[in-house]
Amino acid sequence: MNVSNLKRRFSLSITLIIFLTILLTIISTFMIDRESRHSEIINLSGQQRMLSQNIALLSLEMANIDSASRQKDIHRDLRSSIKKMSSNHEILTGDLRAGAFFESRIEELREIYFNEPEDLDNETKDFLNHANMLTKNSTIDLDNQHLLAILKTSPKLLISLDKAVSINQSMAEGDLLNIQVLFWITTLLLIILILSVAIFIFRPTIKEVEQDATNLEAINKKLEEAKVIAELANKAKSDFLANMSHELRTPLNAIIGFSQEIKDESPGPINEVQQEFVGYILESGKHLLSLINDILDLSKIEAGKVELELGEFNLKTLLENSVALVKQKALRHNFKLSVDISDDIEYVTADERKIKQIVFNILSNATKFTPDGRTIGVEAEKRDSGEVLVSVWDTGIGIEKRDRSKVFATFEQVASDYSRAHPGSGLGMPLTKQLVELHDGKIWFDSEGKDKGTRFSFTIPQKFPASRAA
Repeated sequence: MNVSNLKRRFSLSITLIIFLTILLTIISTFMIDRESRHSEIINLSGQQRMLSQNIALLSLEMANIDSASRQKDIHRDLRSSIKKMSSNHEILTGDLRAGAFFESRIEELREIYFNEPEDLDNETKDFLNHANMLTKNSTIDLDNQHLLAILKTSPKLLISLDKAVSINQSMAEGDLLNIQVLFWITTLLLIILILSVAIFIFRPTIKEVEQDATNLEAINKKLEEAKVIAELANKAKSDFLANMSHELRTPLNAIIGFSQEIKDESPGPINEVQQEFVGYILESGKHLLSLINDILDLSKIEAGKVELELGEFNLKTLLENSVALVKQKALRHNFKLSVDISDDIEYVTADERKIKQIVFNILSNATKFTPDGRTIGVEAEKRDSGEVLVSVWDTGIGIEKRDRSKVFATFEQVASDYSRAHPGSGLGMPLTKQLVELHDGKIWFDSEGKDKGTRFSFTIPQKFPASRAA
């Protein structure tokens, strides 16, 4: 599945949906604004109709009332109505002249307001002028010319205002219908777009995901098959190495034995040159035997043929004895030995021979890579988790960051001038790691870098379950 294509599809879909949503919002806002404007115009026109009737009635009442106090009230109400009607008229005619409506039928309204026969603009102004003239008189008669003009103009004015209100209502209904249609069209487009996204974008994506899942399943199957083949090949390799190592040890033991006999001059005396050569043979034979034994042990562990011989033993004593084994070498190389073993570490249940091999391998590694005159230490303590922690540290050549991955790798050695002077098989630490893990333990190391020393630590359960020894 192409991730970039999928991102583009999603981006396009979201953009279109946002666009239509914004358009829908704009249309809704426009619709509300238009309806509000129409309602305002209809309301103003309705007020004009009511105000014109009120002015006509007040004018007529003013001619029939003799009471001075009532005349005063009528004058006040009449002036208020005239002012309100005049203000409304200015708003209506101002909007019409400015073209503030944008309706298709605006010309019909302009015809009513500004042209014959209605000419509502001039009629309203004349009507208001006559009404204003009446307010200037304290009393009027029924035959007052301004009163007669008002009574004559009022019916025609009402008809024109009714016509304007009717046109405004018709325009409002028409615009509302148009806007509703546009609204539903936009909504329908939005629904179609969402369905299109589901059909034309997500559907292919789902197919691609399904195809990827099928491909992944096929890859997993191939990986599983490769894993089985690799495990079989690894087992075959381990079996081969175990068998070959066994076959090699028999003649090699004979070589070592006979070399030792010749060196001891059991068959008869030999000269110094012969002693030197026999010594080389014996040393090389022992080194090769050690290498074969390591290979045999590793092969057995990898083939699952190693069983732990569990027993209870004093770990503190084992550690002290292991330190004693390297004391002679420590004296030769002027090493300082530091031993800090907690008193609460006594008996543990484990494979004593393999634990001894683990400790000896780590100690040998420390003595091998620590220059003369420096310090090697052994520490041990009991943890609250029921495990025992054993550490062997030194102030030797240390381990650089680039070499950290080689420490537990088979047939690998840390590259340095010092290590090249002390060759080895590269099997000691990998074998040690395997033996620790056989005990359900963990092994690790810490080093700050070159010439900063190294600390190897491992943990094992104090009581290894006998049920897991096989």
